[in-house]
Amino acid sequence: MKLHLLLSHADDHSPVLSEALAMESVLREPQPPPLVKPESLYEHHGELNDLRVQGWAVVVPDGEAGEQLLARVEPLTRFRAKQQHLKPEQLKIFKVSPGAGIPEANQLRDKLLKMQWEEQPRYLLLLGDAEQISFEYQQVLSVDRFVGRLAFSQDGALEAYVKKVIQAESDPPCAEQARVLFLAVHDRTPATSIGYEALISPGLQSCQRSQQRGNFPAREVRDLATPEDWDVRRFLSSVAESEPSVLLTLSHGLGAPWRSPEEQRRRQGAMDLGDGKELKIEDVADRPFLPGGLWFYFACFSAGTPARSMYAPWIRRLQEAGKGGRGPESVLASAPKDGRPFIAAIPQAALANPDGPLAVIGHVDLAWTYSFHESHAPNGQNHAARFVAVMSDLVKHRRAGVGLSVLTSAIAATDARLAMLYHQDEPIWTEKGEPLPEAFHRAHLWMTRHDLAGYILLGDPAVRLPIRSLQP
Repeated sequence: MKLHLLLSHADDHSPVLSEALAMESVLREPQPPPLVKPESLYEHHGELNDLRVQGWAVVVPDGEAGEQLLARVEPLTRFRAKQQHLKPEQLKIFKVSPGAGIPEANQLRDKLLKMQWEEQPRYLLLLGDAEQISFEYQQVLSVDRFVGRLAFSQDGALEAYVKKVIQAESDPPCAEQARVLFLAVHDRTPATSIGYEALISPGLQSCQRSQQRGNFPAREVRDLATPEDWDVRRFLSSVAESEPSVLLTLSHGLGAPWRSPEEQRRRQGAMDLGDGKELKIEDVADRPFLPGGLWFYFACFSAGTPARSMYAPWIRRLQEAGKGGRGPESVLASAPKDGRPFIAAIPQAALANPDGPLAVIGHVDLAWTYSFHESHAPNGQNHAARFVAVMSDLVKHRRAGVGLSVLTSAIAATDARLAMLYHQDEPIWTEKGEPLPEAFHRAHLWMTRHDLAGYILLGDPAVRLPIRSLQP
């Protein structure tokens, strides 16, 4: 199997990995530490959409910065408290040490699990950037909770987002059903070509078949571009329409080289539109861009960049072994120039836009075509169904955090299966020097685990499309 990376150079927009990596390169990778213990997972009860049943709470960094964030989102906390039939002072607020990571996340999980199940908040809104509350903290909690994050670098952006969410839920629904839109950027590279053939096209067809059977309640299911008619202006025009929509995009995200940390924070992860063009902040901030919608933004670093990629040790070993040409060096160069993790600028701008989406699901690490196309399996196993399931939840008026859980809930099971295979300590190669099937299976799970852990939700996890629904 070949591993194609959805990352392009910021200067000439060429793919960072000019040649795909072989799955054999993963065979000797060590076992990653599990995010959570399988036996400590929470089991959901009751209607997942009902905030009175599931609960909604806030997690903030302890100290003055956290208090300021709470003051700025007070209209939203009051609104969510009222939906749960609570007084504002009864709303649960969890304060964590600045820079909270995996140990602190597991401490909060333990605290939650000791509560009576009807008192545990399942929806958790994190306030603060990736230095205040780490991406790893969010990833741990997302395994069995509905978690989102709000972090903005621009003044007034947080308040604008809060106002947009409250207005979307207070006004009468503007549509009976939502649109579902698919888009692959057709830039004539192998990664996006595979993405169109293995994710966009089969995902579109699956949604259309379910729609015809009455199992996919969307007003319209549409591909915004084929390889023959890809046009940036038509794409921006389509997503500017006011109807609530779920949008799945697939593209390269921009990566190094960068001249400065400021430029990297402004552009890294931006959608590469092909022909040297990119989706700019003004494209999603200064004009309607998916108003009231939900955006699944599939690209490297589309949601943010960690201080250290989960894939970095593997990529570094490839570099030391002289494999992949200059590709591994370029991949590693996309780490933060100043060593500080950050939220991507494009989703920040889109969420702050009053005529923008209510939530964005994206990657905080490298994104590979492996996510949806595992061609080492007989006839090439396709996992486009994972992404269709997310979109199905969203058009059925389920909350954004529930949609993301379709992906993240599989992390614990994957960790457990990986641990079993590593503990078997079986040889990797046959006497003839060929990889054993069990070794390939382990490598497959290794890639799956890192990929699933890379998805996060930016926005309030309790938001949903402003459409009519009989659900609570």
